[in-house]
Amino acid sequence: VFDRTTGMPMSSGLQGTYQITVSGVTVTIPYTCNVKRMTQADLDRVRDLLAKSRQENASGMPAGIGQALGQVAGAKPIARLEEKSWGFKTLNASPDGKFLAVSTNDEVRIHEFTTGKEVDSKSMKGLEDPKAAAFSPDGKHLLIGGYEGIIRIFAVDPKGNLDSVADYAGHSSEIKAIRILDDNQTVLSSDNKKRVRAWEIQDQKEKYSVSGIEEVIIALGVTSDGKQGLAIDRNGSVSLFNIADGKVTNTTKVVKYFSGDHAAFSPDGTILFLGNGQKLEILRMKSKKPPTEFEARDMVYGICICPATNEVFISTMTKVMIFDYKSEKQVAEFAMGEASFETRVVCTPDGRYLAAMTSALNKQVLIFDRQNLKHDEEKVDANQKAKGKQP
Repeated sequence: VFDRTTGMPMSSGLQGTYQITVSGVTVTIPYTCNVKRMTQADLDRVRDLLAKSRQENASGMPAGIGQALGQVAGAKPIARLEEKSWGFKTLNASPDGKFLAVSTNDEVRIHEFTTGKEVDSKSMKGLEDPKAAAFSPDGKHLLIGGYEGIIRIFAVDPKGNLDSVADYAGHSSEIKAIRILDDNQTVLSSDNKKRVRAWEIQDQKEKYSVSGIEEVIIALGVTSDGKQGLAIDRNGSVSLFNIADGKVTNTTKVVKYFSGDHAAFSPDGTILFLGNGQKLEILRMKSKKPPTEFEARDMVYGICICPATNEVFISTMTKVMIFDYKSEKQVAEFAMGEASFETRVVCTPDGRYLAAMTSALNKQVLIFDRQNLKHDEEKVDANQKAKGKQP
C-alpha cells in the first residue's frame, strides 16, 4: 500500500494466499511481502549504483546499446531538460514549432524548442499524474488530462506564458486521448471507462457523449472533411462517429491482433499508425491492403507524425526510430540510453527538431537538431540500399 502523494509505502508488509486451478486441481500458495520505507541514504545509494551502471555501459557495451542518444556517432543534444522526482509524463510541440510543453506530477513547463530555455511553468496540483496532452491547432490552449479524469485547460500567449484557465471534470477515470478540432474550441476526449466526450474549451460545456463505444479508446482523429470522428480502441477496431451528434456509424476491426496502448491518426484521418507490441504498423484507412509493418525490436510507446516530411517518429524503451511513411522505409535510428517505460517523442512541424524522453523513470528530455544528425540518417539510408531491402 503506497501513499500516492509521496510515492512511499504506508505499510510494512503484506501477506496472503494465491490460488490457481489447473485441470480441476487447485493449488494454494502462501506469500509474504516485506516492505521497507526508503530513507534518503537508500535513495542516494540507488542513484550511485545507477550512475556506476551508466559508466560501465558506456565503456563496456557495443555502440548504440545502453548509451545516451547524444553519444551515438557524435550526435549531441542541443538541450537537456531535467526532472528530479517522478520523471516527465507528457511531451508536446506547439503547432508553430516554437515551444515544447512538458508535464510532471508537479508542474507543466514551456520551453523554447530550439534552445531548451524555460519560458514559464505552472503548478499541476490537483490533476494527479498527467496521462495525455494536446495543443489547440492555433496554439492558444494546452490541455492536459490526468489519472483521475480531470483535464486542465491552460491559455498560452504568443511568448509561451501559461495561464491556468479552468478544469473539465466530465470524466471519472484516467484520460487516454485528447483531440482538439480545427475550430479551436471543440474537444474530443476519452477515458479508461470506455467513454468519449465532446465539449467546449470556452465554458467546458459538454456537447455529447459518443454512444456505441464498447472498448477503451486510445487515440482520436477526424476525417479530412471534418464531419466524422475516428476512434481506435485497444482491440484494434476503428469506430467512425458523427462530429455533430456523436452517433457511431461504423466500427471495423483493422488489425487481427493488437497488443499495445499507443496509436495516432494522421491530421487528415487517412492513415493510422499503431504501436503494436514491438512493431510499428502503418494502415491506410481507404486501402484494402494489410498494414505495412516495421520491426522495432522493442515495445513501441511514443508516436509523432510529421506530414510536412512524410515522416513518423516512434520511441521505444531504448531508441528513437524515424520512418518515411510515403516511401515506406526507415530513415534513422538512434539509441536513447537507459531503459524507460512510456517514453515519448515529438518533433517540430518541419521535422527539423525532435525531443525525446530518456533515462530511468524518464527524468530527462533531450532536444536535437536533425541537421546535426544528418550524416547518421544518410548512413542508415546507404546501408539499406546496400542490403536492397527494408529494415
